[in-house]
Amino acid sequence: MSDAMPIIAHYQGAGIHDFQPESRVRETVIPAIDYVLGLEEVEALYSYLLDITNPPEARSLAARRLVEPAEEMMANRRKAAVSVEAVRASAAGLDSLRWADDRYYAPVIHMWGPGDPAPAKRPAEFAEALRAAKAAR
Repeated sequence: MSDAMPIIAHYQGAGIHDFQPESRVRETVIPAIDYVLGLEEVEALYSYLLDITNPPEARSLAARRLVEPAEEMMANRRKAAVSVEAVRASAAGLDSLRWADDRYYAPVIHMWGPGDPAPAKRPAEFAEALRAAKAAR
């Protein structure tokens, strides 16, 4: 069985995750993907990836936009501006059904401290659907 988060649509090359209302996709996820596509600086993409309040789909896109050029630079024996390993570690679980948090739009392995901004909360009906999908795996 696949560990991949079920994808309900694609937008600009990014998979849109299941278990969220259409209004969130329209008002939050799609604008976030557009925002990531407009970023050019490595530092801005990496900062976006690290911010757990951003939608997982857009964070995953930021990771892909960082890894591909970094791997190409490494293949040409040039130092990349960001470590591929650091990007992959920061993106771990973003597209995983297993690691999806049923309470928040983030992987359970992405933590935040007391008083820090938290990811958006997942509505109860979508949390229940996510738990059911995990149980069915």
